[in-house]
Amino acid sequence: MSKTILITDANRGIGLALTKKCLSKDFYVEACCRNPNTSNELNSLLNNNSKLNITKMDVTSTKSILSASENFKNEIDIMVCNAGVNNGKGD
Repeated sequence: MSKTILITDANRGIGLALTKKCLSKDFYVEACCRNPNTSNELNSLLNNNSKLNITKMDVTSTKSILSASENFKNEIDIMVCNAGVNNGKGD
């Protein structure tokens, strides 16, 4: 059975590259980011990958983290905390 990896800030840069790599290695990926609706490249991966779940999550908000955890489709085996915090101000 495939492992599930949770990647924060999966919508760009290192997080997006990790998401693509993990999908190519047959991981299930729980991809989290603050604004999934504007993450065109991440959303385009959904068309070809049934092992991808995209969830809105802001790592600076406990409420957001708890809410996101309710949307995960699989139990998490590995977590990559890739999101950075810009003085708590976001983008």
